[in-house]
Amino acid sequence: MATKHSKGGRPPPKFYTENFRQLEAVGNNSNRFFWACLHCSADSESSGLGSHIEGRDNRLYKHIAEPRLCPAAPTKARQEARQIMAGKGHVYLDVPVISSSANPDLDVTTGTSANNLVSEPAITAQTVAAKK
Repeated sequence: MATKHSKGGRPPPKFYTENFRQLEAVGNNSNRFFWACLHCSADSESSGLGSHIEGRDNRLYKHIAEPRLCPAAPTKARQEARQIMAGKGHVYLDVPVISSSANPDLDVTTGTSANNLVSEPAITAQTVAAKK
């Protein structure tokens, strides 16, 4: 009696299935798939924005996290994507670096200003690098 075998491998992360639609397999032996963003409009499918993203590395997370790549993604999804990438230990987002020349009252090492306008530590490239 023949049994029906399921497709091997682990299931995709919940974040993927909530924000993307799985498309065809990548044409190699990697066991990866292409994904289409659920937040990008139907018009963007024709232009390629979010319509064919290979499911590797942080590409799907980056698509949602970067407003220029997916302007229609909800804020909650953006925050979740950034948290997931930060948890992996490497974040490659275009985040402005706070410099002392931009704000002379700001102490870049502590993230506080001389007149206490900044009450929480600032997130800078130095902070991200220090956490590695």
